[in-house]
Amino acid sequence: MVEANPATGDGIERHVPYGVWRTDKPADPGYSADLMHYDIPQDCYDNFNRLPVLDVPTKSILEVFLNQVRDRPNHRFFGTRQNNGDGSFGAYQWDTYQDIFVKYEEIAKGCKALQLLQNVPGVNEDGKEWAFCGIWAKNRWEWHTTMLSAMVCKATVIGFYDSMGDSSVDYCLKQTKLETMFVTAAYLKKMLGMRDQGLATFIKNIVLFDTDQESMTLMQRAKNEYQIRVFTLDEVREAGRASSVAL
Repeated sequence: MVEANPATGDGIERHVPYGVWRTDKPADPGYSADLMHYDIPQDCYDNFNRLPVLDVPTKSILEVFLNQVRDRPNHRFFGTRQNNGDGSFGAYQWDTYQDIFVKYEEIAKGCKALQLLQNVPGVNEDGKEWAFCGIWAKNRWEWHTTMLSAMVCKATVIGFYDSMGDSSVDYCLKQTKLETMFVTAAYLKKMLGMRDQGLATFIKNIVLFDTDQESMTLMQRAKNEYQIRVFTLDEVREAGRASSVAL
């Protein structure tokens, strides 16, 4: 087991190292040594075609996750540190693979029950129907778990970033006719600001990963002024727990 950053010592033990620096030949001038996957035999460094074929049936990130749930359900998966409000953070609180599996199923079933990830009318690229799931948030367990839930619902995930301006986001929304966005409270304000400008007109549903006092007021404005359905992620999960729909 290795620690992610011995210099700062975050106290977290990782079971898998990411890679090793190549030591069998000197680095090119001006460059660092090549970083290789830790499990690649040295005689394959210059010829990846010599690597054995990985003969496993796993074909997607979702399958990798489900295999981990099956094989190591009690291993730690996602860690969250609570903001103490004074610039410091508390200790990591961990969800295991099994914990996340429960949340993944609740979110997926909730999306089906609330019809959040429906096929988009008029989008028929490559001869098939498409459903889309927008996510606008910083890295957190809700981001990745929503992605997994969207995958089992056969929805394509579209990630949005801090650096994207209103026009860039609106371009993506128009291209996909995206109807449902999962966001943090800070981005709900941005979404409504876009609607005030006549943008993001395809949005019909917004799911909040978290809430604060301002977002509660904005939720009502979204419903009253733009007829947008707004749910918290807890409400989606509750709908999933009450649903008997199969995944």
